Amino acid sequence: MDNTELTLVTGATGNLGNAIVRQLLANNRKVRCLVRNIEREKTVLPPNVELVQGDLTDKASIEKAMKGVTSIFHAGGLPEQWFKDESIFEKVNTLGTQYLIEAALNEKVNRFIYTSTQDVFDLRQVEFDETTAHPRIHISAYERSKILAQDLIDKAVTENGLPAISLHPVAIYGPCVAKPTGMTRLIEDLMNNKVPVILKGGFPVIFNEDAARAHILAEQKSTIGEKYILVDKYYTLQEIAQKVSEIFPSAKQPKLMPDIVANAIAFISEPISKLTGKPPLITKGELSVLRRKGKPNGMKIKTTLGWETTSFEEGLGLTIKSLNLKK
Repeated sequence: MDNTELTLVTGATGNLGNAIVRQLLANNRKVRCLVRNIEREKTVLPPNVELVQGDLTDKASIEKAMKGVTSIFHAGGLPEQWFKDESIFEKVNTLGTQYLIEAALNEKVNRFIYTSTQDVFDLRQVEFDETTAHPRIHISAYERSKILAQDLIDKAVTENGLPAISLHPVAIYGPCVAKPTGMTRLIEDLMNNKVPVILKGGFPVIFNEDAARAHILAEQKSTIGEKYILVDKYYTLQEIAQKVSEIFPSAKQPKLMPDIVANAIAFISEPISKLTGKPPLITKGELSVLRRKGKPNGMKIKTTLGWETTSFEEGLGLTIKSLNLKK
C-alpha cells in the first residue's frame, strides 16, 4: 500500500476501530475518520488523523468522507442487542453499509475491508466456519441487520466488482479510548464489583489489537471476496470473572444466576422496557448469545495469512491495566 494514499475508517472511536486507526498510523498511513462530533472525538483520536463529521445514516456525509479515498475499513455500526426502536439496526448497520458500498464504487477504491460478525453464520453447529450458512430463522434485529449488510457486500463483490473482504470477529475486548462497551464494559464492571450475579454460558473472545491486525493483514494479503472468522478461545462468564479476580484481586467472584430466574427476568423486562425506553436487565438476545452451542473455527486466517492471537491472560491484563488507569 502506498503510504501517500488515503484510508477511511468508520467506527474509529470504538474498541476495534480505534485500534485499526492506531495500527494504520504506525504504518505511516494517511487516515481519515468519519465521526459524529469532531470536537468530542478530537479528545480520543490521534491528532494526525483527518476528521470528517457525519453519520452512517447520512449519505451525503459518507460521500464527502469517501472523496479521494483509496481504501476503507468499515468498522462502524451498532453492536448492541436491544433498542426500543429496532429499526435503528437496519438504518445504521444495513443502510449505512449500502451507502458506503455505493460511495466506494463511485470512488473506485482499491480495498473495502468490512467488519461483519460471527452472527452471519450458523451458530447452532457444534463447530462452524466461514462456509456455514445462517439458517435465517429466529434471528434478532441486530443479527438481521448484519446478515442483510453481508448480503449487500457479497452482492456488490460478485455483481459490481467491489474489492471487499469481510472479517467476522467474536466478542471484542481490550484497552479503549472511549466509554467501554460490550465485553470490555463487563470486565470494568467485574473490576468494580458491579456484577453481583452472572449468567450461565459464555462466548468466544478476541483481543482488539489482534482483530485490528487481522483487518490490516486482510487488506494487504487477502484475495477479494474472502471471509475470515476472528477468534481466540471460548470462555464461560464464570471463567472470565475468575480470571479478572486473579489479575485484579479486589474483584469479587459473582454468584451464578439460575436459568429459570434469568428466563423470567428476560421475559418480563423486555415488555417493560418497550414502555419505559430503558434497556432491559436481561434480553432474550443476550441469553441466546450465552447459550449458543456452536463454537467458531478461526483457523482459516491463521493458516492462510499467518495471523496470531494474544493469550487471553495477557490481553485481559492489558485491558485491566488500561481501565484501572482511567479511575
